[in-house]
Amino acid sequence: MLDADLKPVPAVIPGELYIGGAGVARGYLNQPKLTAERFIPNPFYDIRQRSESDNFHLYKTGDRVRYRADGALEYLNRLDQQVKIRGFRIEPGEIAAALESHPAIQQVAVVVYGEGADQKRLVAYLEAVNPDTANSDAIEQTVSALDLRRFLLEKLPDYMVPAQFVWIEALPLTANGKVDKRALPAPLTTSRQDTQQSSDGMPQTLIEETLVDIFSSLLPVESVGIHDNFFEMGGDSILAMQIVSRASQAGLTISPKQLFQYQTIAELSAVAEQGTQTIISQEPATGTVPLTPIQHWFFEQALAEPEHFNQSVRLALPDGFSQEALEVAIAHLYRHHDALRLRFHNADESQREGWQQAYSEDMTPPAVNRFDFSQLSEAEQESVIAQQIQSLQSGFNLQSGPLVNIGIFELGSTRPAQLIIANHHLVIDGVSRSV
Repeated sequence: MLDADLKPVPAVIPGELYIGGAGVARGYLNQPKLTAERFIPNPFYDIRQRSESDNFHLYKTGDRVRYRADGALEYLNRLDQQVKIRGFRIEPGEIAAALESHPAIQQVAVVVYGEGADQKRLVAYLEAVNPDTANSDAIEQTVSALDLRRFLLEKLPDYMVPAQFVWIEALPLTANGKVDKRALPAPLTTSRQDTQQSSDGMPQTLIEETLVDIFSSLLPVESVGIHDNFFEMGGDSILAMQIVSRASQAGLTISPKQLFQYQTIAELSAVAEQGTQTIISQEPATGTVPLTPIQHWFFEQALAEPEHFNQSVRLALPDGFSQEALEVAIAHLYRHHDALRLRFHNADESQREGWQQAYSEDMTPPAVNRFDFSQLSEAEQESVIAQQIQSLQSGFNLQSGPLVNIGIFELGSTRPAQLIIANHHLVIDGVSRSV
């Protein structure tokens, strides 16, 4: 049992089952592509001890399994049943298992509908414990879609909650007893309505009107009703963040989790909190500010060369690149992100906890240093570039700055110029910056 990096997994942790040894086939007949995908080199095979009769390949079964605590091997599901919804890899079988733990549900099939990446959505087909009531409205009044979403959110992350729940008298089966997903009825184009609603789905309150306007401005649909499902209209996690932001600008407080949990405007408006709009000052930050936990960790290390704790990025510059435009962009960036002006000093050098940080009043952006190596050979250029990068990375001063260093390397007409941006980890972390 191996993980995605072909490393053995410990007991009770799921992994993929691989099979090796003399009994394993050599591959698929006349299917070299499939053979290469499924029969992989055995990373645990010692090639020095190979004999002609050895089979040094592993067969990748695609079965997701784990060792139970008692040592027995337990089959979980097929890895090729995974689906990708809104950027997340999801096991439909895991959702079905969670729903089947509900006392009103006998059996579940979870399928994906929609063609494009933005149109895919999860639909759960539910077979009731008592099939005689499955076609009546009674069970949906007793166990609504909202109830099921709340039930699942106690067991699964929000991105695994289906966009739609469809009660069905009995799941169709194939001849060998498996659920025949092709025989399942197509889901409704709009979700079942869980709350008391008007017949036309028009907004009834000021909050609903505000949310309809926000949804309409972001979703790829012609019109939005208060009972239309956010994800069925093309919503995803990115649009959810935008809706939360625009709602905040309009004086409504909602969270991304609430949008996953309450997927219609009618539901969402009931939990949205109305308040005054928060205006954040855009003036430059001044004064001292507490250290973050990761900054505390850094100073607790008592590094011999704390100035050298940095990250950097090296980029090739396009033809026609303008240093003046770069300097203008850096100046705007420096004014906008106050953290780039942070300076650090140790109020009590006898204690590691004595470090403090404050914003420098100096608004001068970091200089763009230009180096002309065009007259050197390529090998010589790489050598001096490495030396210069080392200089930029070690040229920080925690007390007085700078904490960002920038250099441009001119390499002649045959090689594009290069840009190096180095910063101290105290002011930029690896997650906040994307290149």
